[in-house]
Amino acid sequence: MNGQPTAPTLSRMRLRVFLDGQAVSLLGDGFALLAVPLVVLAMSHSALATALSAVPRTVGYLFVGLIAGVVVDRADPRRVMLVADTVRLSAFAVITILSATGSTDVVAVLICAFIASSAGAFFECALSVAVKDAVPAARLVSANSYLETASQISLVAGPAAVGAFTAVIGLTGALVINTTTFVVSLATLAFLPARTAPSARPSEPSEPCEPSGRLRQVVQDSRTGLAFIRRNRQLGAITALQGAVNFVLGVETLIVFFGRETLHLSQSLCGIAVAAAGIGGIVGASVSPLIARKVSESTVILLSVLAMGACVIGIGAARSVWLLGAANLVLGLTATCATVVIRTLRQRVTPRELLGRVTGAARVISLAVNPLGAALAGAAVTWLHGPRTLFLGAGLLLILIAGSAWRVAATSADDHLAPDPGTADPSGSGEQDRQPLLGTT
Repeated sequence: MNGQPTAPTLSRMRLRVFLDGQAVSLLGDGFALLAVPLVVLAMSHSALATALSAVPRTVGYLFVGLIAGVVVDRADPRRVMLVADTVRLSAFAVITILSATGSTDVVAVLICAFIASSAGAFFECALSVAVKDAVPAARLVSANSYLETASQISLVAGPAAVGAFTAVIGLTGALVINTTTFVVSLATLAFLPARTAPSARPSEPSEPCEPSGRLRQVVQDSRTGLAFIRRNRQLGAITALQGAVNFVLGVETLIVFFGRETLHLSQSLCGIAVAAAGIGGIVGASVSPLIARKVSESTVILLSVLAMGACVIGIGAARSVWLLGAANLVLGLTATCATVVIRTLRQRVTPRELLGRVTGAARVISLAVNPLGAALAGAAVTWLHGPRTLFLGAGLLLILIAGSAWRVAATSADDHLAPDPGTADPSGSGEQDRQPLLGTT
C-alpha cells in the first residue's frame, strides 16, 4: 500500500536489469567482430594480418575453456563475471588507445584480442551458472532465448553499426562505443540476484601445495566435467550430436564461394544471402520458448538437425540468390533454436557444482570441431569439382546423423533421467526418477 515494490517484483526487476546489461555486452561482442579487423587493416594494410585478427576469438576459448569451467565452479560466478568484464574492458581500452595514437603495433592488438576472448570464455561459463542460479527452472528457456536473441542481433547489427559509426565519428569513436558496452555490463552485474544456494566446490587441497600440485588439481577438476558428460547418457549423446553437426556445418564457410563462383552473384547479393542466416537466428532464438512449450526438448533438437540437413541440401540445390538466402535463413533459425534448447537442457541436467566445467568442456568440443570441418570442406571442393556436390552430401550426412540419433533416443527408457544430486527426492519415493529427461516445459 505504500507504493514500494514487493520482494518478488523487485527480484524480477533486478533480473531484468541484469539480463538487459548482458544483452548490451553481447552487442559489444558483435561490434568487435568488425572493429578489430578494421583496426588491424588500418595499421598494417595486410590481408594476412587482417585474416589473423579473427583467430583470437576462437583460439582464446579453446586455450582456457576447460580452465574457465574449473574457476567458475570454485568461485562466485558474479565475481568471475566482474573480473572477466574488467579484463575485456581494459583490453578494448588499450586497442582504442592504440588506434587513437596512430600506432602500428599489430601484435599488441592481436594480443589484446586474445586476452579479451580468453576473458570471454570465463564470462560465458559464469553466465550459464548465474542464469541457472537466478532463474526458476520453468523460465530457463525464456532467459536463454532472450540472451541468444541479443547475441544473434549483435552478429547482424554489430558489424553494421561499427561501419556506420566509423563513417560518422571515425574508427576510434566506434571503438569507444564498443568499450562502453562493457561498462554497462559491469554496472548491471550489481543487480544480479544472490545465489539461491551454496554449492559444493571442486576438491581443494587441505594444505598449501606447490604450483605443480595445484596444476594437477586443476587438470583433475577439468576432467571431472568431461567425465560427467561421458557418464550422463543423455548429455553425452547431445554433446556428441552437437559436435558431429558442428563438424559437418563447417561447410557453411563456403557459402560465399558458392555464391560467387557457382551462382555468379555480386558481392552485395552474397552479403544478402549470408545475412539471411543472422535474421533466421534472431527468429529462431525468439520462438524457441514457444516451441519448447509444445514439444519435448529431444524432439526439438532432432527435428532441428533434420531441418538443418534439408537446408544444407537446399543451399546446394539453389539456383538463385533468393533460394540460397531462404535456405540459409531457415538454417540459421533451426540451428539457433537447437542451441537455446541444448543450453537449457545442459543447465537442467547438470548438477550446479559441475555446471561451469560441463559448460566449458561442451563449448570447447563444439568450437574445436568446426574449424576442422571447414578445412576439410575447403579441401574437398577441388576433389569434388565444385561446392554444390559438397553441400548436397553434407545435407544428407546431417539427415543420417539425425536419424541415427533418433534411433538411439527411441531405445532409451522414454527419455528418463537420473535426478540431480542437489535436488533428489527427499521422500525417497522415486518420483523424480520417473520424470522425463527432456521435458516439454
